[in-house]
Amino acid sequence: MSSLDVICEKIHNGHGPRWERGGICVACVVEMMDRSDVSVVRKRAALVSVMRVDAVRELLYCEEERRVNFISSLLRTLFSAVDSSLLDQTIQVLLQVTLDIPNQAFLLFILDQIHSRWTDGQKVSLSSLTFLGKLLDAHPALSQTLTSSRLCVLECVCSALLVSDEEVKVSVCYVLFRIWSFSAAVQMLPDTLRQRMCVLLLHTLSNTHTTALTVNCLGVVKQMCQYSDVVCVLMNLNDGGENPLSYQPLPLILKKLLLSAQDSLQVVSVRCVCAVLIHAPLRFSSSFIQADLPGETLI
Repeated sequence: MSSLDVICEKIHNGHGPRWERGGICVACVVEMMDRSDVSVVRKRAALVSVMRVDAVRELLYCEEERRVNFISSLLRTLFSAVDSSLLDQTIQVLLQVTLDIPNQAFLLFILDQIHSRWTDGQKVSLSSLTFLGKLLDAHPALSQTLTSSRLCVLECVCSALLVSDEEVKVSVCYVLFRIWSFSAAVQMLPDTLRQRMCVLLLHTLSNTHTTALTVNCLGVVKQMCQYSDVVCVLMNLNDGGENPLSYQPLPLILKKLLLSAQDSLQVVSVRCVCAVLIHAPLRFSSSFIQADLPGETLI
């Protein structure tokens, strides 16, 4: 890769040699991310260089203002870019930065920036949810932050289960799965949000049209069923009642999936049934037996 791939001639004249590392102009990298007249290919090449050359990242990190400007430009790209290869590379660089700088305040800054965009008219996009899921993979303890000091971010994530895009919903389920896989985070989760998650997941399962979303949604339900109090909530939610969100009871949902023609749905539903019954087999087995299947329910 030549240095011309990571130097933007239109803006480079204003940058001194102190910005260069290994033929890469760090100032150009930062500034070109926000420019509409720089091609996607050029931007992606610049980000690849950031990942490959440690000295470039060190220069980006040495001043807080420079670091914040770079992260902010990457987050703008995360919300505005449409090219999948650029989005993937942006996510990789963002994750690498958080690993290079394992600072809680820095992670909080990123969460606040994401939340600000979600509440400022920009939708909870697939790319931002994908990044959040990978961020929780890289920093598992961040799950506890989402259920305590940054609960507003998690509430936005949950609300995204109401959008029509099922790919977005799958990404929401991944984030929720990470939350429910971290016991310290679950302990901090308010009861009201637990209840809302239960309702939203049943609503999603009752209205999904894809196997991928069904499997991912049940993956979250199974993880939630580790907690007996949550099992009680899930099993006691009937048919929506006065709730504005319509949903079917969990026993009926699982019974339908057990009779599905798809092996993957049968397997995941059996696991969920077992996860429920292990808490109180006598109490909950009757709910599954009595769940009435309406006329054509096979998937």
